[in-house]
Amino acid sequence: MAKRNASFLDETLRSLVEKIDEPFQAFIEQTLERLVQEHFAKCPKPDPQYTVQEVARLLCLDSNTVRSYLKKPLGHIRRLPFVECTDTSRGRRIRLSDVQAWQQRNLIDTLNQAEQREFDEKLVAIGLRRARRRAGRKGS
Repeated sequence: MAKRNASFLDETLRSLVEKIDEPFQAFIEQTLERLVQEHFAKCPKPDPQYTVQEVARLLCLDSNTVRSYLKKPLGHIRRLPFVECTDTSRGRRIRLSDVQAWQQRNLIDTLNQAEQREFDEKLVAIGLRRARRRAGRKGS
């Protein structure tokens, strides 16, 4: 749609420029071209949407896993938001921005889980050392 609007705008501007005297024509063309580019540079970029299978390939997951993430309740850290494009489940589309946000959320969650496992392992190691010391004291 942006291209269609741009081509319409481009045609309209060119027809106006042709009616202007030649010395000013180049100046006006450059100015209008710059203004059009600035206008479209300010417009938000489209957020691409992907199917479940495409997201599964992007995330190196099985498509059933991605479908299960779509079904998670709102607020769940693993929930992957989607857009309904049709009345069927085949119409579900996932925006790239949502995939990136999901990756960031779950990366942090994974790191937190890794830190927690490391902390738990240290606690177990400390407990084992204490148990060995106590066993050594009782044996003496």
